[in-house]
Amino acid sequence: AETPATPDPDSTLRSKAFVAVLDGRPYSGYSTALDAWQTFEANGSAHPVTSADGVAPPVGAWLYYRGSNPAGHVVTYLGNGQIASTDVFGQGRVGIGPASAITNGPWRLQYLGWAPPWGVQ
Repeated sequence: AETPATPDPDSTLRSKAFVAVLDGRPYSGYSTALDAWQTFEANGSAHPVTSADGVAPPVGAWLYYRGSNPAGHVVTYLGNGQIASTDVFGQGRVGIGPASAITNGPWRLQYLGWAPPWGVQ
């Protein structure tokens, strides 16, 4: 197994673009991952970590994180505790691995919760 990469200031730009492309769109439409999260919280489509299902995302959900970078980070949930993410498993590349690598690995980001892609239920 590879050692997770250390946080990269540009990773959030790649993360929001990656989840958009993975879901079939050319771009995310949000300035940052946290901007998208806040929009989904405001419209009621977010499932915060404190909600009854906040730690039980469905396959395909977007998981949101906060850390020292004010833009945040977003990944796609693949099921069985696995995520697809930019930079977490190797700087400048997409990787698949455990979601715990973001919260417990070198990045140490705070998990905020999940939302369906584009905030559509």
